[in-house]
Amino acid sequence: MNKIQRGLVLALVSLLLATTGSGCAALYFIFGNGTISAQYKLPKRQRVLVLVDSAVRSPMSLRGISDLEQSISTRLYQHHVCRNLVPAFRLVQLEKNARRYHQMGIADIASAVDAQVVVYVFVDHFSVLLQSDRQISRGYASAIVKVVSGGGQRLFPKAAMPGVPVNSTIPAALAHRQTATTVERQLVAQLADKIAKIFYSHSVGYRGG
Repeated sequence: MNKIQRGLVLALVSLLLATTGSGCAALYFIFGNGTISAQYKLPKRQRVLVLVDSAVRSPMSLRGISDLEQSISTRLYQHHVCRNLVPAFRLVQLEKNARRYHQMGIADIASAVDAQVVVYVFVDHFSVLLQSDRQISRGYASAIVKVVSGGGQRLFPKAAMPGVPVNSTIPAALAHRQTATTVERQLVAQLADKIAKIFYSHSVGYRGG
């Protein structure tokens, strides 16, 4: 691409940004749809545990944590990321039977359920808001994701960062159409979808907005 062509492309992008107000719209107008590669490939033959931190400080309910773990595991299985997943009930049993469960480290939990790899999720924000005299509902959640070996060694991401950030937003809507329970379920579903997509290639495309 010569200087003239590059200048024309930049001018077109600027025009699209000015008229659409969306960088995504401009990029997809030029480049079309595409595929995002997996950020990390889980070992298919090793036993994988999906672990959502359930410490006392967690903003999620125990039911929500269990639902998120199950939803992530289901998506990983459906998209052939890994076949040997630790069943969710093993964690439930461990939490009931181990008196010091909340003091156990990742490696301790992995050892207790015979996991060789752990997808660890720390949810640092999870809120369902009812506003305007409970007439409007909305939600927001954010989490940090990392992969750890059964022995506690960090596998991903390698860089000096806490993990891969993931967030989910449910736009405001009338509460009689979008109840607090609905918002919570949508947040869990969105988080599970985005977290699972860290581990497999998926298509993206512009849908407006």
